[in-house]
Amino acid sequence: MKDRHLLIVCLLYSGFVCLGLPDQALGIAWPTMRTALGRSLDAAGQIVFLMCAVSAFSSFISGRFMHRFNIPVILIASSALMAFGLWGYASAQSWSILILFTLPYGLGSGVIEASLNNYVAQKYTSRHMNWLHASWGIGATAGPALMTFFVGRENGWRQGYAAMAAIMAALCVLFLLTSRMWERTILPADKKEAEETPAEKSLIRKEKAAALTLFFLYTSMETCIGVWFYSVITEVYGFDVKISGVFITLYWGTLMAGRGAAGIFSDRLGNRRLLRYATYVALAGIALLFVPVPAAVCAGLCLTGLGFSPLFPSMMYETPRVFGNDASSMAGKQSAMGRVGSALVTPAVGFVLERAGLGMFPYILTAFMLVFFILSRFLYPKEKINHCKA
Repeated sequence: MKDRHLLIVCLLYSGFVCLGLPDQALGIAWPTMRTALGRSLDAAGQIVFLMCAVSAFSSFISGRFMHRFNIPVILIASSALMAFGLWGYASAQSWSILILFTLPYGLGSGVIEASLNNYVAQKYTSRHMNWLHASWGIGATAGPALMTFFVGRENGWRQGYAAMAAIMAALCVLFLLTSRMWERTILPADKKEAEETPAEKSLIRKEKAAALTLFFLYTSMETCIGVWFYSVITEVYGFDVKISGVFITLYWGTLMAGRGAAGIFSDRLGNRRLLRYATYVALAGIALLFVPVPAAVCAGLCLTGLGFSPLFPSMMYETPRVFGNDASSMAGKQSAMGRVGSALVTPAVGFVLERAGLGMFPYILTAFMLVFFILSRFLYPKEKINHCKA
C-alpha cells in the first residue's frame, strides 16, 4: 500500500515536471527555429498565443472529461497528445505544420494540468499541492537547460524537442502501466441544486465568479512582474542592468523555493491560514516596490515572490472544499482563467505603460493585489463554509 502511494505521488510530481519542461524552452530554441522555418522574430508570439488559447480552452472543458472518465484514462490521453505535439515540433518542416502541432500539444497540456490539480486537491493534503506546483518550477528550469544542451548542434532544436517528446511518451507509458493503481475520481452529477434556495444559488454564483477572478488576477500579477518590472527598475529607478537582472531572478527563485517551503508548513498551519499569511507577505513586498532604493526593491521582490508562492496551489487545493461535486469543473475553469489572465493582461498592461509611463506599474500591481485580497477574504474565510458539499 505504501509502495503504491509513493509511486503515485512520484508520478504526480513527474507529470508537473514534464508539464513545465517545454514551457520555457521556446525562448532558447526560437533563434535557430525561426531561421530554419524562415520566420520573423515576433512570430514566436503567434505560437505562444495559440498555445495559451488552446490550453485554456482544454482546461475550461476538462471538467466534462473528469465527470466521464477516471484519472488514468485522462492522463494517458493527454500525455499522448503532448508527446505527439512535441514530436511534431521536432519534425516540422514548415511554419504551418508547426502551428498545426501546437493544437494537440495545447489540448493535452490544458487537460493534464487541470486533472492533476483536481486529483491532488481531492486525494492529498495542501503539502502535496504546493510540492506539485514546485515540481512545475523544476521542469520550467530544466527545459531551457535541456534545450541549451542541444541547440548548439545542427538541427539542435529538433533534437531538444524530440528529447522532450520521448520523456513525455515515457510518462504516458508509466501512466498506462499504473492505471489500476489510481483511485477512482469520477464524480456523480450534483443532485443538490434542486434543493438550493435562490439565496444559496446566488451565493454560489458569486463564489464561482470570485474564484475565477482570483486565478485571473494571480497569474496576471505573477507574469507582469516578470515581464515589466525589470524595465521599471532600469528605466525609471535607474538601477544597473546586471543588478536588476539578479533581482528579477531572485523573484522567480523565491517564488519557486517558497512553494517547496510552503509544502513543509501548510499542513501544520492550515491551508487557509497559509493563504491569508501569504497574502499579507505579498502586500508588504509590493509596498516596498515603490521605494527606488536597491535594497528595498530587492527585499520587495523577494517578499512578493515568497508571498505569491503558495497562492495558486493553496487556492486550487480549496476547490473541492468550496465547490463540492462541481470541483472538477471548477478546477479546469480556474486553470483556464489563469492562462487567460497571463496571456491577456500582460500585453494590456504593456499598452497602458507605453502611454501612462512605466512608473504606473507599482500602482497597477497594488490595485490588482488589493482586489485579490478582498476576494480571497470573501471566498476563503477563516471558518470553512461549503454550500455544495459532496
